[in-house]
Amino acid sequence: MLKAILDTNEPQVSMKPLWAIAAFATSAAFVTSIFAQWLVLLFEQHIRARSAGRIVDTPLTLCRGALIVQLTLAAVVILMLKRYPVLRPRVTASLRLSLLSLIGSLGLVLGLAPIANDLGVRFAEALHQSPENTAWVSQIVRNANSGEFVLLALVLTLAPAFVEEYLFRGVLTGALLGAPTWLTLGLQALAFGVFHVDPAQGMATFILGLGFGFVRLRTGTLTAAIVSHATYNGIVLASIRFARHQAPDPSAHQSLSLVLGGALLSTVCIVALRRRGLPSEPAVGGS
Repeated sequence: MLKAILDTNEPQVSMKPLWAIAAFATSAAFVTSIFAQWLVLLFEQHIRARSAGRIVDTPLTLCRGALIVQLTLAAVVILMLKRYPVLRPRVTASLRLSLLSLIGSLGLVLGLAPIANDLGVRFAEALHQSPENTAWVSQIVRNANSGEFVLLALVLTLAPAFVEEYLFRGVLTGALLGAPTWLTLGLQALAFGVFHVDPAQGMATFILGLGFGFVRLRTGTLTAAIVSHATYNGIVLASIRFARHQAPDPSAHQSLSLVLGGALLSTVCIVALRRRGLPSEPAVGGS
């Protein structure tokens, strides 16, 4: 199935890949992410020091940290588009998206989700990695009140969907247009996975990144990737919040039926998206 994702049989567009810009965008994303994490740590230490250590981990703590990271990444996107005008038509090629293409995109990503999650768990087990961070987030989400949950939904669902898609499927994928499609898909997904630092989460996001990248290339717009990303985030958040009868186990494997069902759904959506034809990318040059 992954071979089908990588092999889109897509004709080469009339543009050249901007390798130097792609490398710079990738480096900037990693450096900015590390810088943002340092800012989060510094900010939280400052707050705890002022309150004599009485602050406990709350939804606001999680939102502050996530928002700092997303805002710094958004600054990278804005600066990249301002510094390299050649990227702009590649990133914002089209905002139009048919309903059938949107449904196919959602089906592809949601079908990949159980596969990605299962591989992430198995990768964590192979590395003897503890799921403590995931358990910490899950506890905060489940214990949040209604207002706090709405805030978490905005910060953890919508913000990453817009910012990360504009960075990885917009700026990075846009800079790689013109390279072989399998290489474009693989590189942007690899960068997306490694960007998350945590090895288990990185494995899962690499698989999801293949799906986001595929729908970006097949639909010619970031809209499908953004909606798919936000929907996936929302489902994960809702499942943590409302599955009170069975607290989610971060180290649990996905059931075989769910993985096989996801694989079948993804394959059907891949075929459907490929049969709908290809959008025309902007014929812009670059070096």
